[in-house]
Amino acid sequence: CLTATNQWGTATACKNNYIHVVGPTNAPIVMTEINYRSPITGTDSLEFIELYNNGSAPVDMTGFHFSKGVEFTFPSFTLNSQAYVLVAKSSAWITNYYHVSSYQWNSGSALTNQGEAIVLKDVNGYVVDSVYYMPTLPWDTLANGKGPSLELCDPNANNSLAENWRHAVEYQGKLSTGDSLWASPLAGCSYLPVAGFTVSDSTITLGQSVVFTDASTGALTWFWEFERGIPETFNGQNPPPVLYNIMGSYDVTLTVTNGTGQSKKYKPMFIQVGPSGIHEKTVNDGFTV
Repeated sequence: CLTATNQWGTATACKNNYIHVVGPTNAPIVMTEINYRSPITGTDSLEFIELYNNGSAPVDMTGFHFSKGVEFTFPSFTLNSQAYVLVAKSSAWITNYYHVSSYQWNSGSALTNQGEAIVLKDVNGYVVDSVYYMPTLPWDTLANGKGPSLELCDPNANNSLAENWRHAVEYQGKLSTGDSLWASPLAGCSYLPVAGFTVSDSTITLGQSVVFTDASTGALTWFWEFERGIPETFNGQNPPPVLYNIMGSYDVTLTVTNGTGQSKKYKPMFIQVGPSGIHEKTVNDGFTV
């Protein structure tokens, strides 16, 4: 309200709800992947920053911006709960090599190979998240031009600490130079599979079958090898019962793979196939055991 007075009287003007005082949005947006240096010599075209909504509700990121590291302000955009968004040096390169979409930060802006702070602020200018990465230990140095990006696998972990980051292990393909790329843009971390299996019985008699059950973790493909079994090989998670009609001791091998690599479980002489024996005997059979 403003009250003005002169010799002829007084006047007051009020504007209700005129001043708005805002605070930080406290948005649970976390930087979860940074590709600051690729194997490509003399270009920053594969650089990107991945952001993740670690909250239970959508976040309106309109006006959110990077104040350090790169130059970019989000247009009208809402990031859903537990979803990712990518901001990159070149959207075309990201689509070409990683097959995902991204926003493109301002031309001329790039991440330094020597390490620097990346700071994300909300529409009111309050810091939402910041990471100061380095190309040297204790930060994972395989992300320094060797092909992998930096990954934060646990979005609840403190991303300002180097020990909470690792180099990406998700293989993405090769560049024309022959260099390999590893990253997981717009996705969480992957882990190497671990092969394992259980059996109904590993000691059987001639002509019996064994039921094998997969007990692997993180597998996307399965390849079984049954020495002298029927079938001898099987592609798939759980094979049909495997018949053994030759006496002996036989190996079993299970190889599992996913996007990060493979694991093999090899059990030599695991299946023991013995003679069928006799079903019964009478007192007149003439022998004892």
